Amino acid sequence: ESFDGWREPQEIARRCRLAAVQRKPESAADIRAAAEMLEGLLGARVDIVRNSVVPLSSTQYRDSGKGGLLLPSVAHYIEDNALYKPRPDLAQVREKVERILSPKRMRHTLGVEQEAAELAAIWEEDVYDARLAGLLHDCTRELSVQKQLNLVKKYGIINQYNPDEYPQLLHAFAAPIVAQKQFGSLPEELLNAIRFHTTGHAHMTPMEKLIFSADYAEPGREPFPGLMEARDLILQDLNRGTLLILENTVQYLQNKKQSIHFYTLEALQSLRQEIQSEGRDNVQ
Repeated sequence: ESFDGWREPQEIARRCRLAAVQRKPESAADIRAAAEMLEGLLGARVDIVRNSVVPLSSTQYRDSGKGGLLLPSVAHYIEDNALYKPRPDLAQVREKVERILSPKRMRHTLGVEQEAAELAAIWEEDVYDARLAGLLHDCTRELSVQKQLNLVKKYGIINQYNPDEYPQLLHAFAAPIVAQKQFGSLPEELLNAIRFHTTGHAHMTPMEKLIFSADYAEPGREPFPGLMEARDLILQDLNRGTLLILENTVQYLQNKKQSIHFYTLEALQSLRQEIQSEGRDNVQ
C-alpha cells in the first residue's frame, strides 16, 4: 500500500511484476485498491497472491535476529554480510580506504571519485553511488596477489578469469567482495561497476561506463596519447567516450604484446553495436 513511497518505484515497476500478499485479515480490500492505484499511477503489473495470513512484517523478521523468528543460518548470513545497514557515509569510506592504500594510490582513488561524480551529474546518474564506486574500485589493489586469489576462490568467481594470464586484473574481481564485507549490502550495479572497472564487459550500464571511464581519465593521470581526447569525449557522449577508451586500451595492450581479456573484447563489440543502433534510430 505504500509502494509508491519506495525508492524509485517507477523503475521497479518497469522492471518487475509486483506480488502482493495479505498480512492482516482485514486488508484484502485495501490491497486490491492499492493494486488498482499502482496500475494507474505507475503502470505497475500487480499479482495478488492468495496466502495464509501471517501478521508479521519483513522488518519484524529482520530485526528479530538470532533470538527470534529467523533461522540461525539466515540471521548469521545477515550479520556476516552486513545487510540492512544504512548507506555508508562517504567521509568514513574515504578514511577506511586511506588506511589500506598508499598515498599514490589514494590520490588516484580520489581522482576517480571526483571524475565519477562529475560524469554522474552530467549523465544524470546517482552521484552518491558514483562517488562510492570510485572510492572502492581499487580497495584491494595493494593486497598481495595470494590474498586477492584467496578471495576470488572463496567466493567462486575464479573460473571467470585466469590469474596467471591477467594478474593485473585480479584486484578488480576481488574488490566487490571486500566492499560488500566492509560496507554492507551494496547495489548489484554498483558492485558490477567496481568489478568491471578495468575490463569492461558486454552491455555495460551507464554507471559501469562512467566508472570505467573515470578510472582511465581521472584528473591526476600523467598525460599519455589519447588521454585528453578521451576526457573531452566522455563529457560530450558517454558511449563514444567509453568506446574510445576501450579502443585505446586494446591498442596499448597489442603494442605491449599483452593478452586482452575477453570481457574487454566483448565490451568493444557490444558498444560498437550500441552506437550503430543509436545512429539507425536517429536516422529513423
